[in-house]
Amino acid sequence: MITFPREFPSGISVHECEFRLKRFTNINTSRDGSVEVQEYSDPKWNLYLKTNSLDADDFQTLSSWIMTLKGGAKFFTMFDASRPYPREYRGGFAGLHRPNGTAFSGTANVSGLTSTTITVSDLPNGFKVRTGDYIGLVEGDRYAVHAAIEDVTASGGNATVPVEPLVLTDLFSSAATATFCKARAKFLLLEWDGGRRMKEQSPVTLEAVQVIL
Repeated sequence: MITFPREFPSGISVHECEFRLKRFTNINTSRDGSVEVQEYSDPKWNLYLKTNSLDADDFQTLSSWIMTLKGGAKFFTMFDASRPYPREYRGGFAGLHRPNGTAFSGTANVSGLTSTTITVSDLPNGFKVRTGDYIGLVEGDRYAVHAAIEDVTASGGNATVPVEPLVLTDLFSSAATATFCKARAKFLLLEWDGGRRMKEQSPVTLEAVQVIL
């Protein structure tokens, strides 16, 4: 049985992937030359994705997956395939252990949230978070992706990481799970393009915008 939001098909090879944070602002310039910038809505991640050239089987898999999204009525999740792991651990987390000795898989407990920080526990001692590393929040069917804006090193398995965009503390709580590996956002498909010509392989492109609820 299909459940939503659906994950992007894992067997489809991605050639290009971009997460870009779009902000919604009004800019007003006064007669004296001063400038006021006001953000009137929460920023959202925009996704651009281009697959490698697909053979007939992969194109059939992807096109049928797209059909299940019903033109945007159903949602999907995706991570930034160009940066699935943190900067210090691009090869994965092999050899890293939590304070209790168990292997670290890329998730952590959320012990506190403010609008500008995410505090996590159960990280490996000395775990390094670098500027630009993604931190995902998952709570129920809600997904959010944030980026670290300062370098932080975990002490005693704990770390408080300043992030952008702002954390929606009315939607996420300490019941959320933090993810440092393949941090996923939930998306609404805006459009897709590409097709398969007879006996020719070709790529498919997708564009989507983040949704929270």
